[in-house]
Amino acid sequence: MLNMTFVEHQPPSSLEMDMVHFVNDYIVEILDCKIDIINDCPEYDLDFYFPSGYPEKSLEKRKDIIVALRDTIESSFLYDELSPLYSYVLYHIIEEWSKINEEIPELIRHSLPEDLKKKILENLNILPDKVSDEYSEELFIIEMLENTQYYNSHCFHDTDFLEEDIRGLVECAINGMIDIVGLTFDELDQYIDVMPIDVAERYQKFRNNQQQKTEEINEYEIVRVIQNAMKTMAKRVVHHQGKSEAVLTADLQDIIEDTLARNYGVFIAREFTLGRAAKNIGETDLYFYMKNRGNNVDVAVLENKNIENFTDQYFQLMGYLNPNFKFGITVSINRKYTIAESEEKIVEALKNISDEFKVTNICKPESGEHYIVSEHIVPETMEKMRVYHFILNLNDESRVKAAQRARKKENKK
Repeated sequence: MLNMTFVEHQPPSSLEMDMVHFVNDYIVEILDCKIDIINDCPEYDLDFYFPSGYPEKSLEKRKDIIVALRDTIESSFLYDELSPLYSYVLYHIIEEWSKINEEIPELIRHSLPEDLKKKILENLNILPDKVSDEYSEELFIIEMLENTQYYNSHCFHDTDFLEEDIRGLVECAINGMIDIVGLTFDELDQYIDVMPIDVAERYQKFRNNQQQKTEEINEYEIVRVIQNAMKTMAKRVVHHQGKSEAVLTADLQDIIEDTLARNYGVFIAREFTLGRAAKNIGETDLYFYMKNRGNNVDVAVLENKNIENFTDQYFQLMGYLNPNFKFGITVSINRKYTIAESEEKIVEALKNISDEFKVTNICKPESGEHYIVSEHIVPETMEKMRVYHFILNLNDESRVKAAQRARKKENKK
């Protein structure tokens, strides 16, 4: 059973469920009628109901799709949406039925049961014997339930599964505007069945190239997104100042995960089990990864602690940062130092690392951003790996003092 767009309550009210059942029952009748026609006419042309690029041309296989769609609508489980292919087929079957409904409504029209009509009237506080044309709301509700011309708007919040719509979505995705699409690439992959042949070929070529480049991770873009998040959180210092490390980590993830997933195919898991803590398997604060043909590709690990615990943070990160990762990240929460003092503390701590994870190089970006980059030798491979050290600045003591001075002056006046 398919949920309807006219449902306003979660869970649906009793009246809404009755209306949902009515529409779904009517759709099942339409699909049953279509299946009967296909069974009676082996030469029946189903091209109108299927995307132009859909590879399966067999009448029997296409009928199986319609039967499976009917079974889905007939089931008692309430689906919020259908797959793109099922949506395409249902949309076009309803569209054809609606044209027939418009031409010969006396044959096709499916009337509401009297008890459901009465329930609708009672919900609108209209007495059954007082119904007239002036009650347009009541008349419209009955009309939209009985007339299949409204059914596609009932069944679908949008029509992104239609060929012209999907052309625009794919064009945006391929040209780096996945944010506009409202879907991730994994979600857009599900639309390949409904893409026109030329669009599907272009999109699949793009996705193959994209997946082949998962090893060529652009560290700078990930770093830039995190640095922008640091600025965003620092602007709302009062809002974040009293939060714990765990809550601040969750806030950071909320800010960056959508942009990284949509623009760069980088996903984030929080408290991901990895490496070893002192006594047992540890959990990273944030684990960054990409997907390549169903497999996860390790990208980075992020550890978030108060700046006073930076050295512990660094060694904890090293415990997780195995050779499969591209780089590491620390976020130091600063509540009492200036940014310059914070940077100095981090640099000093890095210089004092003396074991096998000794830092071989420390630098600051020429762009003037407030993070530090260190390099160390990975013991297993003897290759260099970078770690980006960010400062989450929650120290606003100078602003508080300035505000206090301003209030004192105002009070004197």
